[in-house]
Amino acid sequence: MKHLKSILKPYDKKSKYVIISIDALRSEDLEFLKTLPNFSKLINNGSVVKKVTSIYPSVTYPCHATILTGCYPNKHGIYNNYLFQPGTEKPDWFWFYNYIKRKTLIDVAKEKNMKIATLFWPVTGGCKIKYNLAEILPHGKYKSQASVSLKYSSTLFMLKCFIKHGHNLKGISQPYLDNFTTECALDVLKNDVDLSLIHLVDLDSMRHSFGTNSKESYEALKRHDERLGRILSLLKDKNTLEDTTFFILGDHSFKDVEYMININAFLRDNNFINLSPDGELIEYTAYAHKCDGSCEIFVKDTLTKNRLLSLFNKTTLNTLGIKNVYTDDSLNSFNVGNNISIMLEAKDGFYFTNNYKSNVYVEKNDPSKGVAHHGYNPKEDDYKTLFFASGKGISKGLEIEHMNLVDIAPTFCKLINERIEGMDGKSIDELLL
Repeated sequence: MKHLKSILKPYDKKSKYVIISIDALRSEDLEFLKTLPNFSKLINNGSVVKKVTSIYPSVTYPCHATILTGCYPNKHGIYNNYLFQPGTEKPDWFWFYNYIKRKTLIDVAKEKNMKIATLFWPVTGGCKIKYNLAEILPHGKYKSQASVSLKYSSTLFMLKCFIKHGHNLKGISQPYLDNFTTECALDVLKNDVDLSLIHLVDLDSMRHSFGTNSKESYEALKRHDERLGRILSLLKDKNTLEDTTFFILGDHSFKDVEYMININAFLRDNNFINLSPDGELIEYTAYAHKCDGSCEIFVKDTLTKNRLLSLFNKTTLNTLGIKNVYTDDSLNSFNVGNNISIMLEAKDGFYFTNNYKSNVYVEKNDPSKGVAHHGYNPKEDDYKTLFFASGKGISKGLEIEHMNLVDIAPTFCKLINERIEGMDGKSIDELLL
């Protein structure tokens, strides 16, 4: 290892790195981004990977843990947006940094004494850095947004942000939340932060609410372009733009939906879930944990698993709106981990709920729960996300056809002359000078 490190170039302390995650950015968005002034500026002066294969389940929190670690969920431990809390109407999310079981880009940057900012980056609650605005909502004994933000963000930094920019907020509604995040990002960039990790959710919110290709979604992309433009202008005014490297990335794609699959109701009626007379969960031997377009099934033992699999014949799957059942070797190929026994994939137009009280297994979608969702099989060719890089140390003019989400962390490590042992991805060297 010492020999390997000896051949690396020393870290250039003038260099700055800005990683912006545009939640729900799709491969198909590339051509539209090329028409926007600030995205096109980075694209024309950098390189693009047109199709990025996400991870399974392709939902925000596992994806962002993968971006930080270069590992699949079976290694980093973030296997869903939500913790597995059967019977809980609103389960807690994987909010906290200590849930991640692998070394991250944040850890590497800290070892190199880099100044780091994380702005609503998923799975960073409680991360011990100077500039951390954790993406976390009220839960448990902490009933207010202020209390959870104070406890699990960088307290002084959070207070300054809310005092200075809190007027931009309307709860977590968009575009107000991302406007607030951008203002906070501009503040830390003024303070010569070396690594900024910025998570923007405007596009994801618009696609959930209005549809994958809705005009509202493209308006969100225009707003993202304006936000990016403000960052570029600031760095130009500070004379640090030429020393800055940008990674702009998506985490997952999106699909429109028409129907909900209440798979736990099916498990209930087949005696895998037992309820009290008033409809509350008493016990289970198999329980579904939704990931929108896919679903994790946790079972108590092999006998239960085999009995459940025997029910999933072709007719039943078709009736339920289920496209595929993954188990054993096929499940292992996705590297989902966490002892998940069965994974279900919804047909296009369908998505899963955790509802175990419904009288029907499949019903017309409730638009208040979103008209488009993610979580589908990332290996499908029409379900890819996007990545492009620009600035210092980045090749210009390349359009690479494909990479994997797990390749982002190794590529960043190569850029800063560092390595993390045990990553699943590989550096996309042609992106780097």
